Amino acid sequence: MRSRRSQIVGRPMAQLLLQRDATVTVCQLRTRDLPAVTRQSDILVVAIGRAGFIRREHIKLARP
Repeated sequence: MRSRRSQIVGRPMAQLLLQRDATVTVCQLRTRDLPAVTRQSDILVVAIGRAGFIRREHIKLARP
């Protein structure tokens, strides 16, 4: 059975961002090298339902 969770949060959020001409990358738990992918983003939207999943290595360092 396929998960329906993406249809509740992930896909609608992606569609809202796309309507505002954002570049959207949708990842899943099995995305290869997830920290490398997430570090490329300026905005990171997470709706995983698991506290502490996103750690320091997932976030881009701020440039002054």
